[in-house]
Amino acid sequence: MRLILVMVAAAVSSGACDAKPVACRDEAGHDTAAIYVSDCMLYSLATHPPCNDANPCWMIVKEVVRSCELPVPGAPDPKLCALYRNLQKRYPPQAG
Repeated sequence: MRLILVMVAAAVSSGACDAKPVACRDEAGHDTAAIYVSDCMLYSLATHPPCNDANPCWMIVKEVVRSCELPVPGAPDPKLCALYRNLQKRYPPQAG
């Protein structure tokens, strides 16, 4: 138990818990992030979609996958959905 407390204290004092998420444009590059954002904006039904290259890639990819799972007309092409489901392995959600 003491070891866990020491590890948590070290993470807090090092600022690891305050780390800001990396913008998708910085993580994947501007061109790739622009594609993710474009696909996200095209298919997201959210009133305030997370389709912004300043957000982490995992957030944008997750929104496209979420849109794929909605039974609505105009849903993304199944091939695109499969691509984004696979991208979730590349961009796992970050704890924060």
